[in-house]
Amino acid sequence: MKNFHIGFISALLFGATAVSAQEPDTLNTTTPETSLSQDSVKEARKHWMHMDYEQDKLHGISTVKAYELLEGKEGQKVIVAVIDSGVDHEHEDLKENIYRSDEEQEDGKDTDGNGYIDDIRGWNFIGGADGSHVAEDTYELTREYVRLNKFFSGKRLKRKIRRNKDLYDYHLFIQEEFESKLEEVEGTYGQFQSFKEMYMQSLEIIEEFLEGEAVSAENVMAIESDDDQVNMAKAMVMVGVENDISVEDLEEGDEYFSKQLKYGYNTDFDPRPIVGDDYEDLDERHYGNHDVTGPDAEHGTHVAGIIAALRDNKGMD
Repeated sequence: MKNFHIGFISALLFGATAVSAQEPDTLNTTTPETSLSQDSVKEARKHWMHMDYEQDKLHGISTVKAYELLEGKEGQKVIVAVIDSGVDHEHEDLKENIYRSDEEQEDGKDTDGNGYIDDIRGWNFIGGADGSHVAEDTYELTREYVRLNKFFSGKRLKRKIRRNKDLYDYHLFIQEEFESKLEEVEGTYGQFQSFKEMYMQSLEIIEEFLEGEAVSAENVMAIESDDDQVNMAKAMVMVGVENDISVEDLEEGDEYFSKQLKYGYNTDFDPRPIVGDDYEDLDERHYGNHDVTGPDAEHGTHVAGIIAALRDNKGMD
């Protein structure tokens, strides 16, 4: 999901002034001190995040400079654990650097005796012993809300509150936080749906007006009409065109908000039986499965790539 699109659309919904993130080719490359050359701008399109402000006048994280400082120095092997969603350990930018246990083999047995069967590349603590996965889950805030509501209910409630004053205060805090967040998401999602509906209607009007021509910034800007409906649609569609908001982005945005309500803040949703552990038992260790890819490896693979991707390959540097 293009996060700046979510932020931009949300700002529109609440009548705020929004500034969208700029792509490298639209960066303001002028600073009080210097101007970048055209070659530098072209390079920035691909690698701006690795550049150094002192050297390149772009606010990157100085990756290239760091490698230059480390050149010729002997490195030490480090194993970094990624606690995230699944990781695609066969990704071409990662597979050469992905950890593999020398003491374990994929044979259906706990070869290394650590209590985890076939944990060659790590372990999935949010999966079932049968190889199933928890694809969606509630937020911790929701789980605490459910847990505390259950505890502070039933008979002798006043007595329970009196004996657990600190916990009750915490319960009230969680209750307020949860209900506030839920109300916020419901409101934002409702307004997002209204925006999406207006945008799709406007897009349909503009597509009909252009009669098969591309819905580009140039073509939309060139529209001249005495029809107020067309002009309103033009203004709405220009918001999307100028900020690179596509129909796919709107569908992703709809999914982003709806999942929060369907899963994240849904007090009736509980996928934990898939795992089969006791969530309250902090000493329980042996549950899950060895499938480190899981149902959705996109984010975990991205994070692993930041840590250990091969440089100068087809993917990231």
